[in-house]
Amino acid sequence: MTPFGLFFATCNFGFRVVSKTCIKSYCKQKRSSSYQWTPFRLTMQGYNVSDIESRRCSKKTEQKRPFAEALNKPEKFLPAKKHIELEAREEELFQLLLDAVRTMETGTTLRVAGGWVRDKLLKISKEEPDIDLALDNMMGREFANKLQSYLKSRNIHCGHISVIQQNPEQSKHLETARVKVNGIYLDLVNLRKESYAQDSRIPHMEIGTPLEDAMRRDLTINSLFYNLNDDIIEDFSGKGLSDLKKGVIRTPLEPRMTLLDDPLRALRAIRFASRFDFEMDLELYNCCSSHEVHIALGEKVSRERIGTEIDYMLRTASYVRAFGILYETGLYKAVFNHAPVTDSSFSQEKAFYEALVLLSKLDWIRQGKTFRYSHYSEEDVIIEELAVLSVAFHRYEVYEEKEKVNLVQHILRHCLKRRNRDCDSVMTVLQSSNDFMAHLSSEVPSNDRIIGVDGEPVRLSIGRILRKSGSLWNMAFKVACCRMVKGELEWNTFSRGGQSYLFRENREESDMFLQRCRDWESFIVQLGIEDVYKWKPLLNGTEVLSLLPKLPRGPKIRQVLDAQVEWMLMNPSGTREDCKKWLLEEYKSFSNPCP
Repeated sequence: MTPFGLFFATCNFGFRVVSKTCIKSYCKQKRSSSYQWTPFRLTMQGYNVSDIESRRCSKKTEQKRPFAEALNKPEKFLPAKKHIELEAREEELFQLLLDAVRTMETGTTLRVAGGWVRDKLLKISKEEPDIDLALDNMMGREFANKLQSYLKSRNIHCGHISVIQQNPEQSKHLETARVKVNGIYLDLVNLRKESYAQDSRIPHMEIGTPLEDAMRRDLTINSLFYNLNDDIIEDFSGKGLSDLKKGVIRTPLEPRMTLLDDPLRALRAIRFASRFDFEMDLELYNCCSSHEVHIALGEKVSRERIGTEIDYMLRTASYVRAFGILYETGLYKAVFNHAPVTDSSFSQEKAFYEALVLLSKLDWIRQGKTFRYSHYSEEDVIIEELAVLSVAFHRYEVYEEKEKVNLVQHILRHCLKRRNRDCDSVMTVLQSSNDFMAHLSSEVPSNDRIIGVDGEPVRLSIGRILRKSGSLWNMAFKVACCRMVKGELEWNTFSRGGQSYLFRENREESDMFLQRCRDWESFIVQLGIEDVYKWKPLLNGTEVLSLLPKLPRGPKIRQVLDAQVEWMLMNPSGTREDCKKWLLEEYKSFSNPCP
């Protein structure tokens, strides 16, 4: 048997192994100045990815995993598994693409790149998968046009082709053509190669090789290819599969080169470390901490792209860890690069640390499932986290075009590029949480007529808060609890995976306070006013004017309508006629005198 024959010998475990002895023997025979070792490839059939998945699901158990030896080898092509489990529509799509390439005779090798391959190995499925298709001999737009013509000739629907132009000044180097085929979005790009003119930092883009493309990607775990033509996984960095198995976030090239090429990759590294609970490579972590990368992130990357990455971080289960790494590395300074604050005593570092502590409190409260109103939409979850992050900044202001603006609004609109609706929601939550805090400082009253801390009957006072905060009242209530619960944040470094931080509360005191919060929430529900923000006055504007003809038009009518709702709060069994009598008495100066 030849040395190469031994490479593919099948063992009892159901997978194929590579003999180091055979490799050395073969290289010795072939060693010459003209000979270049070609990395091996294996076809994929039935390899179990439990080695990768077990790293994601278990942090304590050490297992001897398949391919453990091969995955540590430096070859450029390393087998991950011998069969990727495709969904029916993915299998149909890939076959359609291969048929198109054969019919069009383009000679293109089709490779699915990046996140789709990574997620398949981790057995993470998406309802709406996005597939990045890397092309080795043409640009994405050209292939998209050819594909569209082919599909039309076969009466197969193909969506509109949209082209996202490259923008090197903002570190967006690749032109991308996007098209929807078989219900799945395809992002079509050429394999990337860059060259620089002597007097320019903007790269000239060319079609590259798979190796060149893989080494220019952000992280090794995102540099894997699934070769459709040969039905194999390719690891050109030589580290992608190993890092995926071990749970390491690393760059294919030297981190400084990779991050300065596109500084947004620093935020992406943090996001993926948090999302998958992976450990950051120390060299990468140190590079993220460098002033050079901080400056580049602020100058080369658009605020929209930065805001999108922060949004992704907030959507991960380990959002506290993500913001902890931002704090440790100092990247928060570039992310929250706001205008100068009018108060000279303001410290951005102190405010962000306070925000990090509050985030850890929110995470602790969520894990305890303290409140009945803990399930709402994903977008509401983001608003809640943004509100908690913003507490420490809420009392400060900045100048925008000679006008004072709250620092929170400035950060959300200009630094993170959030929608105006999100900004308004966060401000509402913060203001209403202040109102709730006044009540949470005292015990739940024995009845709703007792005068509260603000000098008003508790029923009326709580009703006003609920009306002001609307559907966000439960969120504002939880933020108030976060602000008031006692505890400290402890950590060694957020860069490591696992439970990298601990919120240490005063158990007895915290339990008593959270029980008070639960009692207040139950009290509000028992009042039957949790939906008071939806209530409508018993008499509308026209009816009010008919009853009070001397009432001035404009804001005064709004005041009377709001007063009706407050009367309804204090008179839950009151009728429409009772309300009329009250209005005539309360606003008798605006009514017609009795004949």
